[in-house]
Amino acid sequence: MSITRRDFLNGAALTIAAGLTPATQLAAQPARYPPALMGLRGQHEGSFEAAHALAREGRKFPVDGLPISETYDLVVVGGGISGLSAAWFYRRAKPSARILILDNHDDFGGHAKRNEFTLDGRRIVGYGGSQSLQSPKSLYSPVAKGLLRDLGVDVTRFETAFERGLYPSLGLSRGTFFNREMFGRDVLVTGDPGSDEDNARPNAKPLSEFVSAFPIAEASKAQIVALYSAARDPLAGVTNLDLSAEAFPYLGVREAEIAGVPARLLRAGFVGELGYEIHVPADRACALWDALMEAGSVHGIRPFGVEAQRLLRLEKGHIIIGQDTDGLTTPGEAAVDWAVKMDKPYFVGQRSLEIVQRKNPKATLVGFTLDSTNEGAVPKECHLVIRDGKIAGRVTSIAWSPALEKHVGLAFVSREIIANRGGFFIRVDDGRMVPARIAKTPFYDAAGDRQKFAA
Repeated sequence: MSITRRDFLNGAALTIAAGLTPATQLAAQPARYPPALMGLRGQHEGSFEAAHALAREGRKFPVDGLPISETYDLVVVGGGISGLSAAWFYRRAKPSARILILDNHDDFGGHAKRNEFTLDGRRIVGYGGSQSLQSPKSLYSPVAKGLLRDLGVDVTRFETAFERGLYPSLGLSRGTFFNREMFGRDVLVTGDPGSDEDNARPNAKPLSEFVSAFPIAEASKAQIVALYSAARDPLAGVTNLDLSAEAFPYLGVREAEIAGVPARLLRAGFVGELGYEIHVPADRACALWDALMEAGSVHGIRPFGVEAQRLLRLEKGHIIIGQDTDGLTTPGEAAVDWAVKMDKPYFVGQRSLEIVQRKNPKATLVGFTLDSTNEGAVPKECHLVIRDGKIAGRVTSIAWSPALEKHVGLAFVSREIIANRGGFFIRVDDGRMVPARIAKTPFYDAAGDRQKFAA
């Protein structure tokens, strides 16, 4: 799109041509490309006067009678990242659309622009807006990641392009400010808190020293320190049972009293964390719950719900009987034949399993991830796996994993798909095919370090 006319009002640019990337603008008119002409100037003079007149002075501009000389399919107000993204997605959906982006600066970019000030004759350049509020590695959605990929943005360049030691080298550090209205007095606590082994970093402080300066109660300080310390097992204060890894190993079973309640403990890891299953008489469950919550309060203990549990177990590739299996599923089909000791003298079902093992299973439960290019519908549990136009399995579990930044799931798939070690398609509600790929489980913490005691 080429627009040569610009409307100006009191020196402030009201419309700026859009539709070309910076690279193509520069190639087309190198002498008129704003950064090449005057640099990235941030909130420069001429960019805010009209807005200030409207907001602060209540000034009205006689624009209602102006003639309409151009038409557009989309008008985007604000040429920041959100506005540019809206224009990008609209153009991708409608390639022939005419789009106008309005911005009060002479270049687009929003908070990606340089934020520049002059104070006492000294130029100060800082971050623009919301830089570093979110990380592409943790919080970006698949759509946002897809946009970066389509634009050719290499997010890994940040690791080498950003000088992480700059601020400490200038004597600067992180800080936490407590205001008078909430905490009774204004307090700025400086330093870069971390564990004791991190104290070699410039401006580092031990966590306990950092927290000790907070204007809060001593009990609250202790809770914060305990929350980030390695010794945070709430069972330690309510039972005499030896909880060490040597005395109570993973998948071990022990009987003991917890807060005076007889209990059977299993050091199981269904959610993939260091934890215990505690079995007690039903009429003592509430009393034990209260005791555990009180003992864990110093560590910031909080309950979590079933949906969180279902996601955590899925990240570990742990199955739910009745969801990832049915009444006809064999251990081999569910990929848990490791749990069956076939060389025992006898157990119920042994002969039937021996017969089944002589046959190759038609389908096996596998882990899968969605293709990173998928930005549309997400499959649901029980959606069908399709290969060569035919049903080749079904999805049993699927969820978005914030820790892994992708959708993960479990599905029964045919032997042919497994043999080809590759991708398959899942048919969603509207009939579209969503690409997926077999992935090894567990998806998260494959070494099981989260289920071990801290060294």
